[in-house]
Amino acid sequence: MAKRAKTAEKKNVAVIGLGRFGEAVALRLVELGHEVVGIDGNAEIVQKLADDLPHVVQADSTEAEEARMAGASAIKRREMT
Repeated sequence: MAKRAKTAEKKNVAVIGLGRFGEAVALRLVELGHEVVGIDGNAEIVQKLADDLPHVVQADSTEAEEARMAGASAIKRREMT
């Protein structure tokens, strides 16, 4: 699991598309202590990152409403637990 560093201001961030670049960005943001939701349409990528990202969901990122709802629901679940 990625190591979390302390930051002055923790942000909620959605990374849509977890290819090489998106994965690197998402993992770095987690290291910096931010709350990250990773969204990708590929089930294999989602499964691969499940242990490294606090929230990762499979959703069609070309559908804006589906991607928005996936990110919002993951953040809300985290805040409630």
